[in-house]
Amino acid sequence: MFLASPLPKPPARFYLGCRGEEFPIAAGSFSFIFAQQLMTRQQTLDLYFLDARHKLVELAAFLDRVERAEGKDDFRLHAFRTALAKLEGKRKNKAKDVLLAFSDPTKKPIAAATTKAACGACRTRNRWNLMFRLLKRRKAIKSFVFKLPLELHRRCGEKRYYSFGEVNRLLDDEKYDRAFSAYAYALFCSRKDFDAYFSALRVNCTYDGLRKFVARKYFKGIIDFDAAAIIRFARGVGDKSYYESGLGDSASNSTSSSGHH
Repeated sequence: MFLASPLPKPPARFYLGCRGEEFPIAAGSFSFIFAQQLMTRQQTLDLYFLDARHKLVELAAFLDRVERAEGKDDFRLHAFRTALAKLEGKRKNKAKDVLLAFSDPTKKPIAAATTKAACGACRTRNRWNLMFRLLKRRKAIKSFVFKLPLELHRRCGEKRYYSFGEVNRLLDDEKYDRAFSAYAYALFCSRKDFDAYFSALRVNCTYDGLRKFVARKYFKGIIDFDAAAIIRFARGVGDKSYYESGLGDSASNSTSSSGHH
């Protein structure tokens, strides 16, 4: 009868720490093991800041070249801008979010390749991203109209306009969708504060444009309102009582002579 020899005992395993990650190393491969130690924030900045700064300038230069050139944006540029938005705020795993912004979200394999080479972004993802973003924007604006004003009133009292700091604290504390925070600033902050903040950022949004977008859905197109009026509206003022709540007061004065009030 043939007796199989016992299997050899596997070697002991150790772990070599590297930036908080663990890699298995066979015993005897190294005469010593490095202790796992994370760099401090200052050390990380000292080591990587200049390289990251160079790459950021390169990205800015790339966008300048693309935007100066004639033609329409394609799916790659849309994916690129979506990925850039993932870098905002203090949320973790930014690298993962950026990679997913360029990735195909579907799991079913395609029958045949649609391109001769990899292009770095998903052609179909942009359509799904747009639909998902529209749904998120609708939900965010609804929360800004009905929930945020009541929280502002509870914490800060009733005011015609709130400061950016007051709105910011609530956006953070109550976990609103900050991707659409510009709508909240346009609704509850003064035009002066809004323009002072967003003009420096050079973003494509205006105080009146954001208010008009919200007003078409909730305020019959009337944009002459302040934060106090939205608070009263959120408390239950009906569609027929806009002017009683203060929404469109000056608009009513300008239209009363023509019989529209």
